[in-house]
Amino acid sequence: MFSEIKTKEMTFKELFEVGFELFRTNWKAIAILTLLAYIPVILLERLIIEPSLRDLVMLFGAGDAFEATNIMMVTQIMLETNVDAMPIEVVSAILRTSYTMLAATLISSIVFVPLLHSGQTYLVKETAGDRQVTGEDMINITIASIFKTAVTALVAFSCLMLGFMLFIVPGVYMAIVFAFAIPAVIVTGEFGFGALKESFLVVRGRFFKTLIFLVIVNVISFVLVNITAIIGIIIFSFLPGNIIFSAIVSLISNFVLAYFVMVECLWFVNKYFVKTDVRDCERTA
Repeated sequence: MFSEIKTKEMTFKELFEVGFELFRTNWKAIAILTLLAYIPVILLERLIIEPSLRDLVMLFGAGDAFEATNIMMVTQIMLETNVDAMPIEVVSAILRTSYTMLAATLISSIVFVPLLHSGQTYLVKETAGDRQVTGEDMINITIASIFKTAVTALVAFSCLMLGFMLFIVPGVYMAIVFAFAIPAVIVTGEFGFGALKESFLVVRGRFFKTLIFLVIVNVISFVLVNITAIIGIIIFSFLPGNIIFSAIVSLISNFVLAYFVMVECLWFVNKYFVKTDVRDCERTA
């Protein structure tokens, strides 16, 4: 089953099946990676982002009607408000809160979230080479690569923001071609723009197939993760300490999400090995 990762382009069905087998046999290590990746994210959300959002809503007098933190609602309220007519103190508070939220979100996105991608990509790559991987190996390579993955995530984030600022189409295009920048760090050793280039080279020639694949994976993961979250919320709503159990629900949901991250990492490793073999054959010829 695992030999197919290097020998042929895998179908969607094979990606999900092989991905599940890798996930099932290494679930303990993946669970630890999930904790390493998402506990800091959850803490940042609970301690910084959500309170900041509530502060913003309170500034606009919508706090009583706003129980669930929703960034879309905050954005809508801000767009409908005449900032020029506000006191300078209020504008300063809005900017300070917005920058705090942006910093917390950026730290989550470039430092912690990539941990799961790097660890699982390493697992797929080594398994494809018929090498045994322990949970300790996955965690060690994840921590050792944190600088490279953080730099790569920051560069990718900057490119995406620039693309969306220019126009929606360049932003969407870059979101697809650079979607596998973190796996590229682990597989190729490149980072920053080098990793983005490797992601682009693998997606090039199969853009629409990649788009369909990512849509399918994200739609299925969105549905299953939300079903898991709803079930967890229903179960834990009868228990005390809602904040603690809310964090537990988030971790469980992210563990489910980790399977779909595995599938995406598997997609890149498979396509990279196949494309590399083709390059080598062309150079030999």
